[in-house]
Amino acid sequence: MTVPDSKKHINNGLDQLFLYSLDLILCTGGLGPTKDDITRETLCDYFNTTSDFDRNYWNELKARFKSIGHVIPESNRSQAFVPKVGKVFPNPKGSARGLWFEQDQVTLIALPGVPNEMKAMIRATVLPWMEERIVESIHVQTIRTTGSPESVLIEKINKIVETDHGCKIGYYPSSLGVDIRLTSRGKRAISQLKEKLCFALGTLV
Repeated sequence: MTVPDSKKHINNGLDQLFLYSLDLILCTGGLGPTKDDITRETLCDYFNTTSDFDRNYWNELKARFKSIGHVIPESNRSQAFVPKVGKVFPNPKGSARGLWFEQDQVTLIALPGVPNEMKAMIRATVLPWMEERIVESIHVQTIRTTGSPESVLIEKINKIVETDHGCKIGYYPSSLGVDIRLTSRGKRAISQLKEKLCFALGTLV
């Protein structure tokens, strides 16, 4: 979704997104120091919070500008505000820190629109956070067989195994027989494959 730098359009866009069953909303742009960079203020209003001035970060920004021979413009003060409800996270490539809000079990992350800054922040903060929270359900079922060597058993089910069934198959022979372990992210796929294999193996199961 793309919206113009307008409080009304940003709010309308967020209202639409919150109608869906989303876990995460990523938005980019509008965190700079110019007058048309209104994302920070608009998001604070949308999430019904005010901001506190982060003097330590402001001093850090002034030191950065001084180190490259410049006096920091007053317009950059807007980048030193932190929402009271929500948080900020660092920008390793620039001055606009990211914003982080949570509401109704939805996380909204706002990033600067400058591509190299946005990508660096995604790599450093967003992706590690997502990796910690993404939980994939792995389904495992085992078919225990007896009375047949592994090679004979595989020959019986070979045509089924070679189809596109969406499962991983492992064979684990022992003195008692051969266990066939099925692994899949899809519960239905693993159930369907197990049914076909058990039918083909008959009394060996």
